[in-house]
Amino acid sequence: MRGFAQDSEDPLTRALAPPPNESPNEREQRLRAEAEAQRKSDQIDEVLKAERATLKKRKIMRMLLLGQSESGKSTTLKNMQLTYAPRAWAAERVSWRAVIQLNLIRSVNAILDALEVELSNNVHYQTPIHSRAASPGSPMSDEDDPYELPEVHIPQESKPSLMKLKLRLGPLRQVEIDLKARLGDGTEELTESTLARSSAVMAATPFDAASNPLQSLSTRRSKEVIVRSHQSWKDKEKERKEKDRSSVRPATTGSVDGDRDSATDVLAGCADDLLSLSSDPIVQEIVERKKVLAGLGDSAEYFLGRIQNIAARDYEPSDDDVLRARIRTLGVQEYHLVFEVRHERDPWKEWTVYDVGGSRSMRRAWVPYFSDVQAILFLAPISAFDERLAEDRRINRLQDTYILWESIVKCEILKNCTIILFMNKCDVLQRKLDSGVRINEHLPSFADRTNDYATFTQYLRSKFKDLLSQHSPGRPFYQHMTSAIVRNQDSLYPITV
Repeated sequence: MRGFAQDSEDPLTRALAPPPNESPNEREQRLRAEAEAQRKSDQIDEVLKAERATLKKRKIMRMLLLGQSESGKSTTLKNMQLTYAPRAWAAERVSWRAVIQLNLIRSVNAILDALEVELSNNVHYQTPIHSRAASPGSPMSDEDDPYELPEVHIPQESKPSLMKLKLRLGPLRQVEIDLKARLGDGTEELTESTLARSSAVMAATPFDAASNPLQSLSTRRSKEVIVRSHQSWKDKEKERKEKDRSSVRPATTGSVDGDRDSATDVLAGCADDLLSLSSDPIVQEIVERKKVLAGLGDSAEYFLGRIQNIAARDYEPSDDDVLRARIRTLGVQEYHLVFEVRHERDPWKEWTVYDVGGSRSMRRAWVPYFSDVQAILFLAPISAFDERLAEDRRINRLQDTYILWESIVKCEILKNCTIILFMNKCDVLQRKLDSGVRINEHLPSFADRTNDYATFTQYLRSKFKDLLSQHSPGRPFYQHMTSAIVRNQDSLYPITV
């Protein structure tokens, strides 16, 4: 202990002590430098204090959108922008044109792939199901055989015209590649194989990646979280549009500045063939039997029905087009929503909304934001009771949502945070039940209850409420039935924190 006392001087004190044999001139210079450093530090403190006061005065609410991939988080956010900030929404709507074009072209190329298989006329050809059902929205039971034989008979006299149609639409392959390069990584579909090639850490809940969630809160976001500006690709698309307006089109072609808008030109040139493809009864049978569009999201059929509008050189996206457009959210994206339309219940003038990537490879990015939000909007895609996770085909999507919801409501960090549940994709659920899908074949716990919308939604509501009551007793249960693609829903404004 005596030895410790002899060396007990604080190392920081030693480091800040004046150097030995310091001259008066050196001392004066050192003191001036220290005074200047202190002045700058005080100035920074004042700026930070002023910023905190400004934020408090502006009444900015911070909200986090949570849920698995393809749960409707981004669509819900777009609906909020459309409803409460219509002028800002209108200004950025045109930037979605390339995304919508890609959504359409992706669906068309998937149909062409299936058509090529059927035209091969090889009865021994086998098509892996996972090649067409590797994304959310792809129903698949444990009993499904991993391979299936071609089922659609194509009359011999129809083959030449279909083959010519497929060849004429061949340029769409390169357009899809170009649009993906132009829009970035969010255009890549999430599959088990793409995740296997990456070094992504899979986590069922945001807390699985760290033994101590509180420790994650102290980790700097720049190191632990991918924060991507949603404006990156949108700004580029806006710039393209401005150049389009200021450019003079050559009289002999429909292109603008070379290949700058080649996607629009190729689509316009293929418009008649696209309509022929989508309306051909044989192609329609292939799409139906082979479930070609199953892995391309809920809006694939919608965009195929909009070919005449989208495949036009003067195409401008509609509000509904943008709501249905799909591009994956990577990491965490920050949005600032300044309300142009005020709600009578709202004390807030501005929202900062964080939209997160919902796949299991991205959930570890959520935790650092938990200490900095007043509200969480949790999206549960209740139509996904018969679907599997794209990143792990063994896991039922509804069961994965239960796991996520439970982890959020029992999180101690979020005990003072308002949590709202959106039971989303009610429209998709209704269509599935109307088509005869049996719930208990995919969800045994539903047992012998009536296979209808009202019974099932009440069952799910009770399930979510019971998990909340079990892990956070006494906490209010805010729940809404939603379809994120339906505009101007009052339930999109449930937050009164």
